[in-house]
Amino acid sequence: MRTMDINYYKWLEVKITHGYFKDDVCEVLKLVPFDKTAVALKNYKILLQKKNNVISFYCGTEAEHFDIKTELSGLKELYFQIINTDPLFLNYTETPSLTVPEIFLFQNFEGSSQLQIGETVSEDDLIETTLTDFNTQYQPNCLGILKLDLDLVLNTISEIPSFTIDFKARKVYWQYQIVIPSNRSIGIQLGEVKDKETHSPNDKIYIKNPELKQLINGQEAQVYTSQFPKKLRQQFSENPELTFSYQSNGTVGLTTQPIKLPTPSAENLEMYVTPNGAEAICATTIVYV
Repeated sequence: MRTMDINYYKWLEVKITHGYFKDDVCEVLKLVPFDKTAVALKNYKILLQKKNNVISFYCGTEAEHFDIKTELSGLKELYFQIINTDPLFLNYTETPSLTVPEIFLFQNFEGSSQLQIGETVSEDDLIETTLTDFNTQYQPNCLGILKLDLDLVLNTISEIPSFTIDFKARKVYWQYQIVIPSNRSIGIQLGEVKDKETHSPNDKIYIKNPELKQLINGQEAQVYTSQFPKKLRQQFSENPELTFSYQSNGTVGLTTQPIKLPTPSAENLEMYVTPNGAEAICATTIVYV
């Protein structure tokens, strides 16, 4: 990359992955430098370029030969806010409940390409904002802090290092509330809801609530709930299927066919009491047949 008489060389990248998204590509988080870091980026001619879920760091130089240790000599640390642009992020993310003044701290470690402590982001990465020096600088949607120790980067650099923040998709019970409009209720019979992606035959069939659920609009729904918590995902290769039977014109008896059910939304989360009495969370989806 070149600007005027300055050549820019890529020397670092940060990747944000999340099991909720297709191919784990999480694009809803962005980096914003704290004030002191913003000044350092300008002074050292460092530019950030975001493409999908990868933030690439470039350093500019007028020198004929690029040496990152020389260009960044004297620069020890960089600090960024991690800004969340999706209001549903914490709904579909397996993280502990954040309470003020808690925030995530992600940082690079010697010999590791991970920026969180464990394999995925967890409560181990939480700190209190009162323990940081940035109390007056946080933006409203700040999810965490990224700290880059450049000594650990530059002293081990043999190629462009790539660091990863990895989030896990949240597991909840899936619940489908199936509504048959009153003008069709006589001609339709509901069968089973089955998973297509579950390998265990015993786990495929959703549990049907024997009681009808009264919806806000006055309609009644037959409720099917998965037997175990399942990961929320933005897309599925094979969605669950509902089998239903109906009276077809010109035929004797009922015609049976499956219909694919929609992907559960992370927006519709409710409290759920499991058959053994435990409190849990379910993602509800209303489906009209």
